[in-house]
Amino acid sequence: MKQFLSAGIRRYKRQLDENGYMVLRNFLPPEDQKRFVQMGSAAFEGEAQGCRHHSNEVAHFIISDACSVQFSNSLWIGEHSSGASHFLQTIFEKAFATDLATLYLGPSAIFGARIQLVKSRHVARVPSVIPYVPHFDRVRTLKFYFYLSDVAATGGHLYVGDACWVKQSEAIRSLYKKSSHSYLEIPDDALREYTGGFTKVEAALGDIVVFDSSQPHFHGPVHEGQERVVLIFEVQSFDEVMYGYNVALQQSLEVAKRESVDKSAVA
Repeated sequence: MKQFLSAGIRRYKRQLDENGYMVLRNFLPPEDQKRFVQMGSAAFEGEAQGCRHHSNEVAHFIISDACSVQFSNSLWIGEHSSGASHFLQTIFEKAFATDLATLYLGPSAIFGARIQLVKSRHVARVPSVIPYVPHFDRVRTLKFYFYLSDVAATGGHLYVGDACWVKQSEAIRSLYKKSSHSYLEIPDDALREYTGGFTKVEAALGDIVVFDSSQPHFHGPVHEGQERVVLIFEVQSFDEVMYGYNVALQQSLEVAKRESVDKSAVA
């Protein structure tokens, strides 16, 4: 993992700007992959206190939202009541993830605002609903997809829209910010006007895909008899958190910001 530290951060940032996503191949070496798959399952299933479980016909979600925030080494870091925080500290070289998030979102980035473990399964008939249709996340997020399975074998590929889409979609984004839904499906007429395309992102066990959720994206179906497992680590800006759905984190940020201002005034 050392090879992914700060020396390449600006190059990775350029890939995000130009392509809307980036892939880090072999972030985990083969000798570590099985151990981290086991740790991921244990952190979210065996120690799931403070996590929310949600299931539907296509997937099972275990979600841990940051319940508070601390300011450390010039970074806002989300704190979780489950085993998720410790697991992430073990997986990520913090310098890589924090440096990339700060460079991309600015110094107000909240590192680890939400963590999800998603197990997607095969369905005989893929429904025309999110995540299988192009959509935005209502709260803009820099997402790290840590793959615990090989999508070449399982299916369930991520498709990400070209970076030019963001420049064409400000009106739509302003509308979806008023929505109470976590995600907003992109209207058919907007897709017809979209001049770009979608890229099928190949990722194997141990790879990480990073993308901006304000890019249109969707997922392909999982193959019969297979299961796609991905750990999703999310970074959001201060403004996005304050307008989003995590009230506990909003309150913690407000207190932390006031305390920071008070300390600066005394100094």
